[in-house]
Formats: sequence, C-alpha cells, structure tokens
Amino acid sequence: MMDKNERLTCTPYTKQDYEMVQLLSDLSGNTLSSVVGQALHEWLKNNFVNEVKRHQEVEHLMLGEK
Repeated sequence: MMDKNERLTCTPYTKQDYEMVQLLSDLSGNTLSSVVGQALHEWLKNNFVNEVKRHQEVEHLMLGEK
C-alpha cells in the first residue's frame, strides 16, 4: 500500500456515479475513498496497457512515423 500522504482528488462524473459509490461504501462498511481507490485500481489493472498503446498509436499517426 502507498504512503497515506499520496492522495488524489476525485469528482464523480455523474450523480449516479456518486450514489453507486455511496451504496458500495454503505454495503461494505468502507469509506468512499476506499471504494474509489479500489475502483481506480481495478480500472488501471484492466485498462492501463491498452490506454498507453492507444495513445502511442495516435501519437505515431500524428507524427507520420512509419
């Protein structure tokens, strides 16, 4: 786990997103921050490599490299 001083601020995109995080927090007994941290961890685990590749491909196309 990281140092507790390393934090991010998260603003849900929609009211529904906030309500879903709130419900998961209530159901699990975890803080909102913990639920969002877990969600971020899962998203990165599932998407990080593909997102980096996608951005590299776009950069490659924009620079006209072969």
